[in-house]
Order: sequence, then structure tokens, then C-alpha cells
Amino acid sequence: MKWLMSSERGRRIVHDLLERAGVLFGDAMVDDGSFNPNAMTMARDAGRRSVVWRLDQMIRRHCNELWTVMRLEREKHASTRKHQ
Repeated sequence: MKWLMSSERGRRIVHDLLERAGVLFGDAMVDDGSFNPNAMTMARDAGRRSVVWRLDQMIRRHCNELWTVMRLEREKHASTRKHQ
């Protein structure tokens, strides 16, 4: 995990995974525990959240300081895109 998070490119990959899973909100991980009447959809969403929560735990255990770096880079990137 430290190897992946040690470069800006790696941090972009991790951030993208967190966003695509729909559990990243601001600086926090969010578990909305969404209910869906379709059991298969709920199972897929629960599996996705489980993988992302594991990823988050690994980041915080092995390179917690890079979590903030990743968030700052993404905020900087987002603000740059707004001004173009």
C-alpha cells in the first residue's frame, strides 16, 4: 500500500477507486448502508463497500499521512479544472 500511495499517480488510482465505489465524501469515508429492494443490487453494493473499507484500513495503517496528501492533490486538481 505504501508503494502505491507513494506517488501521485498511485494516489490518483486509489482516490478514483474510492470515488467510484461511492463511499468517499470530502475527507471521510461514508457508509450510507443503502437499502435496495433488489437483493442482488444490495449484495453488490455491500461487496463494493467492503473492498473499499479494507482499502481505507490499509491506507490508514500503513501510510496514514498520505491520505491527506491524496485529498489535497484531488482538491487542487478539481479547483484547477473549474478555472479552465
